[in-house]
Amino acid sequence: MTPARVRRLNLAALWCGFAAALILTLFPPGLTRYTLDGRGFVEWVGEPTSAGKVWGLIQWLMSYVGPLLLVVSFGLQLLAVKKSAPDPPHE
Repeated sequence: MTPARVRRLNLAALWCGFAAALILTLFPPGLTRYTLDGRGFVEWVGEPTSAGKVWGLIQWLMSYVGPLLLVVSFGLQLLAVKKSAPDPPHE
C-alpha cells in the first residue's frame, strides 16, 4: 500500500474517531438507575409528546452510532498500521 493511501486511511480513522467522540459527548448512552431494593427506577414526568418521541429516537439511535463509529475508527487505525509495515524479506 502506498504511503498516500495509508495516510488517507489514518485520516479517515481520525475523522471517524472525532465523529464518535462528538456523538458520545452530545448523546451519551443512558444508564439505568436502580432503587435500594434492586428494581429499575423509571421517572414519569408526563405524557410523551410527538417532539419528545422524535428526540428520544434520535438519542437512542446516536447511543448506538457513537460506539459503532469508535469501533470503525480503531479498525481503520489497525488496518493502516498493518498495511504500513514493511513486508518481510523473501528468502
